Amino acid sequence: RMDPAAAHDPVLGRTYVWSGYGAGGEPPADLWAWTGDAWQLVGTGPERRIGSSMAYDSTRQRTVLFGGSKWSNGNRGERVDTWEWDGFGWARRATSGPPPRSRTAMAYDPGRQRMVLFGGIGSPGTLNDTWLWDGQSCTEMNIPAANRPSGRFDHALAYSAELGGIVFYGGQVGASYPSDVWLLGDSTWTLLTSQGPAGRANLSMTDDVGSGVLVCGGWGGPGESGLVRFFGGAFAQLARPGDGTTCFYQDDRIVHVSRRATVVAFDAPTGNSYALDNNQWSALLPGGLPTRIESNLAADPMGAVLFSGRLNTNASTAYDDTWVIGHD
Repeated sequence: RMDPAAAHDPVLGRTYVWSGYGAGGEPPADLWAWTGDAWQLVGTGPERRIGSSMAYDSTRQRTVLFGGSKWSNGNRGERVDTWEWDGFGWARRATSGPPPRSRTAMAYDPGRQRMVLFGGIGSPGTLNDTWLWDGQSCTEMNIPAANRPSGRFDHALAYSAELGGIVFYGGQVGASYPSDVWLLGDSTWTLLTSQGPAGRANLSMTDDVGSGVLVCGGWGGPGESGLVRFFGGAFAQLARPGDGTTCFYQDDRIVHVSRRATVVAFDAPTGNSYALDNNQWSALLPGGLPTRIESNLAADPMGAVLFSGRLNTNASTAYDDTWVIGHD
């Protein structure tokens, strides 16, 4: 499959993968768990869909799934339901709240103990509303339009311990790719900079504990693929591992591995993987992996796991292999 929703449960030590583009473009309606050495089919429940958002609630120890586009015989329709996986089964927790949407972004804020959702594509078009899920209900934050990002889709949210909140960056608005960066405070968004890294959509962003956030990959305007760190109110360009240039590629992926206190990166064009420790890259898995685009990289119990994607030269060639990265 390609482009599934994914989230890591550090308590159970499982990485969950939900739906995505399957054979012939039809998404499967299954949930798989990676245990560190094997995949297990663990459940079905929500209707099949693409463009869903999934994230882990570390306080309630639940994996939360929201929205997406229902796909049936080539017909799409945005969903509005919220589901939770407790490690044993799915529960539909809400059928109302945010208007139906897909290609949104969702991240857990441990400070406010809420799941944060922003934007996406819905029936009115591109959205710029902010919603909080507490496990019982989803509540919209009443934020004036001037004090929040513009509507967009395929953007990213990530919690930053250093910045003390949810960071927003990237996404697409029509044919443009804004480069503004925002931080969600107690009651409103704060614009950190209107001129961040080159704008991009479908990017990878992760907390770089103690050093802000790291942004990698994505597609959009010129220069959009660079690897950058946002720390202390400014961005710094980081060298790409392997050849020392500052150019990453649109399908590169990064993930923070809390158990190892490091960041793992996958270099899509070469198939190489690297770990970032103290601003120094070190190579992992000598010899590289099969090159691919539209893959997923997620934390797993001991490092990171790479799965799914497709061959760059053949849209119909979907991978079903799995690679563990950064294991001792």
